[in-house]
Amino acid sequence: MLIKNLRNIKESYKFNVDVVIHTNTEAAKQLIHAVFDDVCINVADDLLHPFHLAWQHRRYIQDHLGEYDVVMYVEHDMMITGDQVDNYLENIQHMWPDYCPALVRYETSCNGDMVAVEAAAWSINKLKFVELNAMYADVGLLYSACWILPTVLLQQVINNSFCTMDAPVWGIREHAASFVNYTLKKPLLLQLMPGEMRISPLCLIHHASNKYVNLSNSCFGKTKISELLKI
Repeated sequence: MLIKNLRNIKESYKFNVDVVIHTNTEAAKQLIHAVFDDVCINVADDLLHPFHLAWQHRRYIQDHLGEYDVVMYVEHDMMITGDQVDNYLENIQHMWPDYCPALVRYETSCNGDMVAVEAAAWSINKLKFVELNAMYADVGLLYSACWILPTVLLQQVINNSFCTMDAPVWGIREHAASFVNYTLKKPLLLQLMPGEMRISPLCLIHHASNKYVNLSNSCFGKTKISELLKI
């Protein structure tokens, strides 16, 4: 899955990218370098818990922040295209500091349907809509397994607690992977298609592992993307 994601980044991103991978095994490092020898791989083999791996990117970002225009954290099985990153960066310029753009994870069912990883649909009648450079729905808290910020904005909010793991073990991975939502408490705006009550494809990111859609006993991965916004 990670190799597929690396190919996506190298083929669809129109800007120069430094890929930095954090893993907890030397074997994973060797496997990745056998295919891509131009990525930086840091091995964290002294973690107290495997979920702490999700926090390792924070130290790198803090130490190298001045070297980049944009920083992005993404879990290995989340596929975000270059066009989606471009769209996110365009939208956040219109939202900050009150909001950040929402990214909705989806999986693909056996019959080809796109289904949301989210457990429940949003009621149109209960959503707040915001018109900026486009029409958006305020969806509040949403876990996306990634976060993106231009450096100039991150510099406004980064502080000494940026690298501090301050969540229970069973929420610590999610907390690390949703900095703008879980830490900064920014409400998320979901971009809609012009003149339609339909989610823009530029906000739909692929959870390529398809972890939930095939689990019959899970409430996740069961709502079609087309039915995520309901009356």
